[in-house]
Parts: sequence; C-alpha cells; structure tokens
Amino acid sequence: MKELDFWVRLVLGLGAVAIGVALLDRVVQLARISPLLAIMVTGLLILAAVIIGRRFFRAKPPKPEVKEFQHRVEAAQENLTALESQLDKIQDQVAQEALRYHTTTLRQTMSRQEPQLVVFGVGAAGKTSLVNALMGHDRGAVAATMGTTELGVKYRPVKLGEFTVSLTDCPGILEAGAVGADREELARKLATRADLLLFVIDDDLRQTEFQLLQELATLGKKIILVFNKTDRLPKPDRELICQSIQQRLASAGLAIPLTAIAARPQAVALPTGETYYPPPNSPPSWQN
Repeated sequence: MKELDFWVRLVLGLGAVAIGVALLDRVVQLARISPLLAIMVTGLLILAAVIIGRRFFRAKPPKPEVKEFQHRVEAAQENLTALESQLDKIQDQVAQEALRYHTTTLRQTMSRQEPQLVVFGVGAAGKTSLVNALMGHDRGAVAATMGTTELGVKYRPVKLGEFTVSLTDCPGILEAGAVGADREELARKLATRADLLLFVIDDDLRQTEFQLLQELATLGKKIILVFNKTDRLPKPDRELICQSIQQRLASAGLAIPLTAIAARPQAVALPTGETYYPPPNSPPSWQN
C-alpha cells in the first residue's frame, strides 16, 4: 500500500512539473507585454506550488496503533470477566458454585504482586530452617520432633536473585491423629496456590511423599524437590539416595529437579571450646 501511494505521488509531481513548465512559458510571454503582471502571476504560481507540495508530499502522521495489553495478566483478567458474566447461565447449581469458587481464586491469584513460593513437606524435615536460610535470618531454635508451623506462616516478600517472592511455610504433613490430618489438608490447599513449590524431604522418598508429589505434579505445579539435612549423611549415602530418588522420578515420568542442601548445618565444636555454626550449604544450581 505504501509503494502504491509513492507512485501516485510521483505521477502527480511530474504532472505538476509539466504544468509548471507550460505556465512558465506563458509567463515569459506575458513579461514582454506587462512585466508587473508577470511578477504577480509568478508569485501566485510559487505560492500554489508550495501549498500543493506541502499537501501531497509532506509525511503523513503515523496512524495510532491499536492499544495492546501491557501484561498477560490483563488479558487473562478480561477473559475471566467474560467467563464470570456467563456463570449465572449455568443450570447446574453445583457446577456453577464450583466454577464461581475457581474464578474467584484465579482473580485473587492474578491480583497478587509477588509470585508465591510455598515450602511443603513432612514435619521436622527442615522447612522452617530453609525459609530462614532463604530470608537470611539468624538460625534460631527451629528443630522439633514434630512440625511447629501449625497454620502456615506467610512471611514478608523477600528478594531471591532478580525476583521478589512471597514465602509461605506450610504445616507439616503425614503426622498422626486428627490434628495432623487437618494440618495436612491445609498444607495441601496452600500447595495448590503456589507458583513454585519447594517439596522438602530429609531422606529417601517415602511412598506417601511420592504419591503427594505425583498429585501435585498432576495439578501442573512447578516443583523443586529439596533434599535437606544432607550434612548428616556420609557422601556415598547421600549420592546413593539422590540416585534412587532421580530414578523413581524418571520412572514415573516426573520432570522434577532435585537439589541436595543443608539449610541448617549441624554445629561444630572447635578445639578452642567454641561452637562454630556453618552457613547454609547449597549447590550453585539451587541459587538459580
């Protein structure tokens, strides 16, 4: 279209030049009769040429571009609004309420400022120690025989590398009794809302842990399997456990990365009688 417009302008321009040459010849003839009249006509011709030239050859202002969404979230919110407007037309009341619940959850998720990173796993696997290490907090007395995070603790946003994330420490799972079952149900709900799930273990995968891992992966959750407390194992045992876990994940078709860390290494007694607390130990891949 732009090329056609160029040729049209060129033809009009050449035509204007031809007309101008013919008029100039007439002006020369007129100058022999009345020089003053010839000057006036020449001025009018120049003025007309300037006006025509500006009209046909000036650059056209750029056409306003169609406004696009700046973020994918905005596009998703529009689609969600369209879906919500159709909910009342669903005849099945149960299906309608279920969809309404999910759309509300989605809208709340999209309105969040930071990605949600949820730390999930059995009690005393070192989840809270991992959170403390990620946040750079002093390692306090977090060890316990049973999980100590009763209702899930949400921490202030923290910067990890180039990203700012919101951290949530889930209640421990796989604990005995009715209270343990309630806490596990809450932990599962928190896990389903995560943008990234850190599934913490402190030994080889138990069958119940493996089943939970499969369920969460089926939901499309992004998961990192964190093998914690590795400082308590000899290197050959640690490598053997990692190999066993990776084989189980591969056999189940689960593309879940595994990383071995020590979020809260054991204290070391120095010859001087002092106690040395090593910093959290993690491979470079974990920092990524």
